[in-house]
Amino acid sequence: MTQDFLDTAYRIGRQIADQAIWHSGRCNWTGSLPQEGASGRVAMTEVALGPDLYGGTSGIAFFLAQLYAATGDEDIRRVALGAIRQALSRVDVSTEAQLSNLGLYGGRGGIALAAASVGSALGDWALLEQAADVLPGTGPADAGAGGFDLVSGRAGTIIALLALHEPLHEECLVEQAVHVADQLLEAVKPGDAWYSWPSPGLPRSRPLTGFSHGTAGAGYALCELSAVTGIASYAQAAQRAFDYERHLFDAAVQNWPDLREDRSRRQRARRSFATFWCHGAPGIALSRLRAHELSRDGTCRSEAITAIGTTRQAVTAAMLPHRGNYSLCHGLAGNAEVLLHAALTLGGDWAQDRALALRIAELGRDSHARSGSWPCGVPDGQTPNLFLGLAGTGLFYLRIHDPAVPSVLLPVPGTFAAAHRQTRAPARADGSRMTRAAAAPSPRAASP
Repeated sequence: MTQDFLDTAYRIGRQIADQAIWHSGRCNWTGSLPQEGASGRVAMTEVALGPDLYGGTSGIAFFLAQLYAATGDEDIRRVALGAIRQALSRVDVSTEAQLSNLGLYGGRGGIALAAASVGSALGDWALLEQAADVLPGTGPADAGAGGFDLVSGRAGTIIALLALHEPLHEECLVEQAVHVADQLLEAVKPGDAWYSWPSPGLPRSRPLTGFSHGTAGAGYALCELSAVTGIASYAQAAQRAFDYERHLFDAAVQNWPDLREDRSRRQRARRSFATFWCHGAPGIALSRLRAHELSRDGTCRSEAITAIGTTRQAVTAAMLPHRGNYSLCHGLAGNAEVLLHAALTLGGDWAQDRALALRIAELGRDSHARSGSWPCGVPDGQTPNLFLGLAGTGLFYLRIHDPAVPSVLLPVPGTFAAAHRQTRAPARADGSRMTRAAAAPSPRAASP
């Protein structure tokens, strides 16, 4: 079964590699992205990808490097190198505002982490040096210029710095993470019994819940920092961030409200709820699972179980008519990864969630693998990127095959510098490379 999943990841990787556009040893792709026109209406536009981890070439490079580590396919390695070189070439010349910060998914921190991970997976140590060179472009004073969240703000900066500490072996990264965390806590919205932060892009809304842009992500980052440094006050601050979401929890819906459009008292009476990694129960489940894993906190465990139940219901509902997309951010692949992580973290009692994650993988394999027409997290068309498109779907299949592959949905520090055996897979009769699962046992940990 897991060989089929690795073969599915390989098919997706080949599809991405075949679509690469090359110039001077670097490669890029085009993909569908929403763009707001002069009238204010949003339309899908085919654009060249940027360098960021979430939607750009560094995210694609990350997936392809992990795929090479599992298969030994030299052409996949070549495209991974071309993609990360493209990302690194755009860091200092890009005019994109998000690259003024060290954010994890939308800033320089994620590009540095991808470069270090690709270098580790491919055995290209020059990439580790280049990853370190990405970081000094923004100093500690403005490292979180994008706000507080995981995507482009200080929470994501903390995770990026901690995750880079092991592959780069630089103690100053932990010190800088502490500095950024202190900035994060100084920016807490005053006057409440809990910790929350205003969202720069939504000045009229209440502070957001959720993992990508809400207090769950900030709490997660503070938990990780406390675990690395041993400073208990950061874990205590994380609990106060979780307290903000606790007072908003809706027991009838078994979820936390999505407050992005919550701009008036009238709207507050009509709460909306999401069930994705980015907003709602699935991402919040990851934050609480990790907090419980680090501290054995019973309240976090209880909240995680509630959030997992809500995620399970959402996945089951999307499976029946097979109407879900396979993106990591807001699709079946991302939600299935949450269920898989729950099963791995909580043990045998959650075998049903592992089975459901595998069923999602089988459904996608049977419906889309042969044609390559995977539904992505964009309204129309496809995109090859990591969080909305094919690279993320491929990474999902790699992680279903082998959960030791690092997760980008829950980027735990210490998991991005594992040594990989570079065993070249034998050639098939037609000259192509077999996936490593078809040639020899995987060198990684046992499959789920």
